Amino acid sequence: MPLTERLGNAAHALRLVTPGRDPMARTLAWYALCSSLFEDLCGGSGLLNFGLADPDGDVDLAEAQRALVRRVVSPLPHRGRWLDSGCGVGGPATLAAAENPVDVVGLNLSQPQLSACAARAHDRLRFEHGDAQEMPFEADSFDGVYAIESAIYYPDRARFVSEVARVLRPGGVFSLGDIVRRPGTGGLRLTLGYETARWLYAWPDPWSAADWQVALERNGFQDVAVEDLTARTLGLAPRWAERLAQIRPQVERRYPPGTWRAASLLVDQLGRRLDELPLGFVHLTAVRP
Repeated sequence: MPLTERLGNAAHALRLVTPGRDPMARTLAWYALCSSLFEDLCGGSGLLNFGLADPDGDVDLAEAQRALVRRVVSPLPHRGRWLDSGCGVGGPATLAAAENPVDVVGLNLSQPQLSACAARAHDRLRFEHGDAQEMPFEADSFDGVYAIESAIYYPDRARFVSEVARVLRPGGVFSLGDIVRRPGTGGLRLTLGYETARWLYAWPDPWSAADWQVALERNGFQDVAVEDLTARTLGLAPRWAERLAQIRPQVERRYPPGTWRAASLLVDQLGRRLDELPLGFVHLTAVRP
């Protein structure tokens, strides 16, 4: 993305990511501000996720990001068609299509992100513009639906779950890898503090794993399973802090004042001791009967 477009998107986003605006407008503003920054942080891989690895070992962050994608898609039926809900700039869908004998459709409401996806499309991989809370697909369209660190941004997650149930075929599998609220903790913005929270107004307070389970069961899903991956995902925050420090000069050149500090505060908060963290990370799966 050209520098002028980066700065234009970021400046526009800084005006929009404020209290009181429509939740989806805040989400799109967050994407406009952060997408190119995260691409810089991730080396242009298109894999905008925390990654999955042992934080005490030798961590290759790019490989850890691929490992998280593979973990999330692994329970899906190896046939037919999969949906990547909230596909970002297309990295996970590209990897999923390359390593599995299926067609993959990426869905995204952010037009700038879809523009980045276009170069990745091929005969078994396509991308569509649309809202995950009102999917532009017919019922029984997919054998698998997955979402990686995207559903946390959806203002109406109950509606999203209902849409997943609608577009999945009988026997289809839903797989989610995302941040959740740990039971007994306060609201996200209260817990992380005001200065960090100003950068997080695009995030409604996350659901807990139990909230996801209740919503899925209300929509008829069965065999709901939850795996806690917090230590191997959010536990990588110090590694991301190191990467962010390495690219500080280019961030301060390319983005509005305060962007690097806000990103650093967020990573620092997430890098606190995991037993004190109000957030967790789960891999959740469920089957549509």
